[in-house]
Amino acid sequence: MTNPPTEFRDRLLATQETTPALREEYRRELDALLNHTLTPRTRLLTWGGIVLALAFIPLCIRALLVYGADPQVRVIQPTFIVTALGFAAWLVIILRRGGFARKTSYQVVEWVGGLALAAIVAAPMFAGLNAPGDPASSFALLWSIIALIVAFAWGTGNRIAAANLDMREHLLRIESRLADLAEAQSRRGEQ
Repeated sequence: MTNPPTEFRDRLLATQETTPALREEYRRELDALLNHTLTPRTRLLTWGGIVLALAFIPLCIRALLVYGADPQVRVIQPTFIVTALGFAAWLVIILRRGGFARKTSYQVVEWVGGLALAAIVAAPMFAGLNAPGDPASSFALLWSIIALIVAFAWGTGNRIAAANLDMREHLLRIESRLADLAEAQSRRGEQ
């Protein structure tokens, strides 16, 4: 089923002539929207992130050795080690590729952050079940709830940014398609 041509559509399609340069501009803009290419500054920041993630691991191991008697530490610190290793590995992949897909970055942040947050929330909850009368367990649970609130706000912002990216991508694709339709209509008019 096709829509009958309307005056509005004809005016919309006639607003801008489609040229190979315009088509290439759409492609470049879409690529820049969906992918981030590392600049010298962001490359340096990525190296800094790798160094920080790898420097965090010995601190977690030290905490595990010094405070390992605490069951919460035995859960949280290994999770932090895995999280830091995953984050560093992802940053190394970004450096090798010279950039990253923005949609992938949203997913990685959610997975890595979710893993760390799960340990931060679960460990105090289970420790509190073992010692419900201990004020320290209630205090630890309060801090984990605060971490959960902060993570929820960060995750919501992450989802809003991802939705904004999707919307901009779709609008750009529609604009490009309209330009293609205008070109096709002008060719039909010439025949």
